[in-house]
Amino acid sequence: MDMYINSMPNYALCPINTRHLVSHTVNLLIKIPPYEYFRALKSKLPEAPVITPVFQDWSAGKYKVVSFHAKKARGLMARYAAVNQVRKVEELKRFDSDGYEYDASASSEQTWVFRRDKN
Repeated sequence: MDMYINSMPNYALCPINTRHLVSHTVNLLIKIPPYEYFRALKSKLPEAPVITPVFQDWSAGKYKVVSFHAKKARGLMARYAAVNQVRKVEELKRFDSDGYEYDASASSEQTWVFRRDKN
C-alpha cells in the first residue's frame, strides 16, 4: 500500500494536520503520535485502518514499553520515513534505528512490535 507523506513545508514532520488529511483519500493511518494525542484527534481523522507501532525494551527479564524510549523511537520512526522516502507501508518494518528491530512473531496486522535487547 502506498503511503502519503505530506510534502508541504509547513506540515512536514509536524503533528497531524487534520484539515489537510480530510481533503485526501486515506487508506491507512500509521499511529506514531502518543496514544493520548492520537485519541484526541481520532474523531477528526478520516475512517481508515490504523497501524500502531509499539516499541519495547528488554528489562527485568521481559520486553516492555519504556515510555521515555518509546517516545524517542516514535520520533526516530517519523524521521526514518522522511529521510528514506518511505512510500510503501511495509517498508516501515525495516526501521532499525537505535537498536530496534521489527518482531513479526510479536506483531499483528494492526500492531507492529519493534524490540531491542539493550537500551
